[in-house]
Amino acid sequence: MDLQKLHDLLMGCLSEKEDSPDTTVVQIHNLKVAVNTPKAQANKDSLKQLLAGYEGPHALSEGPSYIEVGAVIGSQRTAFILFAVGKALGFWDVITPATLGITGKDANDLAGSGMIMLSGCNLA
Repeated sequence: MDLQKLHDLLMGCLSEKEDSPDTTVVQIHNLKVAVNTPKAQANKDSLKQLLAGYEGPHALSEGPSYIEVGAVIGSQRTAFILFAVGKALGFWDVITPATLGITGKDANDLAGSGMIMLSGCNLA
């Protein structure tokens, strides 16, 4: 996988304004990622092609955490952006402690230990 292309593509899918009608805001635990939906849609096929070369310990369909994906692609920050763009495109859901009704310190502890992960990955 060309990590520089992946990084550049993902950065190009970010929106500068959360309140823009072209923006989908994806909440990932305590982070909000503003995705420019038209730009993400325009790059959907390119992102699929890049992700076809993903070679982590677990396939994306096996629900890897942001820690694992970040190690594979070189940055946990980029992993969060990838999770958000993929969710905005309907590739997967993002599971967080809040998904299970866990909040507060327990949620922060779990998130810090890697309980922010993909679920239901479908790149077809």
